[in-house]
Amino acid sequence: MKKIVSLIGVIAILLTMSVSVFAGDVPESLIYEDTAKVFLGTVENHSRKDIPSAPYTEIDSIEVVPTEKIKGDVEIGVKQTFTRCYSTIEFKPDVEYLFGWFDNENVYIYEIESREGNQFKLVGSDGANMTKRLEDGLNNGLYEKAEQDRLAKIEQSTQPDTSSTSVIGGADEPTDIVVKSNVNVWLIVGVGALVLLLVIVFIIRKIKK
Repeated sequence: MKKIVSLIGVIAILLTMSVSVFAGDVPESLIYEDTAKVFLGTVENHSRKDIPSAPYTEIDSIEVVPTEKIKGDVEIGVKQTFTRCYSTIEFKPDVEYLFGWFDNENVYIYEIESREGNQFKLVGSDGANMTKRLEDGLNNGLYEKAEQDRLAKIEQSTQPDTSSTSVIGGADEPTDIVVKSNVNVWLIVGVGALVLLLVIVFIIRKIKK
């Protein structure tokens, strides 16, 4: 039992470390995580506090009104309140900023230097950094493509699954018979047999002891 607990602890530590390691992959995570949002918006109100010896300030409350959706379930024109954002941007009224959202406590804000159609130039994107990778993803349409894929998954999940049934006879005949696939049945039987086998092995070992 102690070994099992120790193993679970090691796994938890590794998972925590992996989150920290991949914290720099914000541009890529915004693409691959279906729950992530990328959008433009204006800042109506915010409060921040200085952090000693840090190159940024912590925004502990910010009110944002999304103006344009690029990816994700974004409500245009509906005010959102986010917390724990980090940024050096001096926000100005009626100016659009780029937002990368994972949850209300993990929001990344970028300043737009210029824009022509779907081509963006972000402040701080000079050089090989996260902002540059985000800019390249925007300009190459990767976030728009990810949004199309996300919507396609949602549409597919709402479609009725008719692959496991077939009908014998005409649709209007009283002798119609629906033949259902046995895949799910065999899956349940297999899992049940495996559980039963594990229980038997456990009982045998107990008896031997």
